[in-house]
Amino acid sequence: MEPALKQRLIGAIVLVALAVIFLPMLIKGPAPESGVADLPLDMPDAPQGGFETRELPLVTPGATPEGGAVGMPTDGALPTVDTREAATPAPAGALPATTAGGDYALGFGTYASSQDAARVIKVLADKGLPGFQDTIESADKRTLYRVRIGPYATREDAEAARVVAAGVNPQVEVRVLVLDADAAEPAPPVAAKPEP
Repeated sequence: MEPALKQRLIGAIVLVALAVIFLPMLIKGPAPESGVADLPLDMPDAPQGGFETRELPLVTPGATPEGGAVGMPTDGALPTVDTREAATPAPAGALPATTAGGDYALGFGTYASSQDAARVIKVLADKGLPGFQDTIESADKRTLYRVRIGPYATREDAEAARVVAAGVNPQVEVRVLVLDADAAEPAPPVAAKPEP
């Protein structure tokens, strides 16, 4: 197509588009008023006179005790706080016993160094939880150290120990692990919806 013909066609299209937009406005006239301008603009007058500032007493002079302090005990004795730690019962008595041939253990995290894992195992032992470590190799060929608690003979024993272990460090997700899948009893079914 010739450039002159293209320019004429584009010019004609632009003129038709402008006519479609502006001709209806010219034929109908101005848009009707929306009624927003009809609202009265009556504003209340500014307050007359100045502001008055008063100081209000917090305590009446007749109610002040001789010492000058309000709300304090008058016998001169200060309350005391017992700073001794409360004796906590050892959780070991409440924990189920571990068995050497147990099928369940608790996973208590994976650590980069053996010293970190040993430190965690010591903290667990202080709480009455028997911990041990496994060595594994990661996908990028690094040696990692898993800390586990147990082993326990039944899932119920492992769950009871899991509750205690979760209180040791709330940031660690403690999970019940099956060590021997063939000998393990099946897990109880989980309800699809919680009951109200």
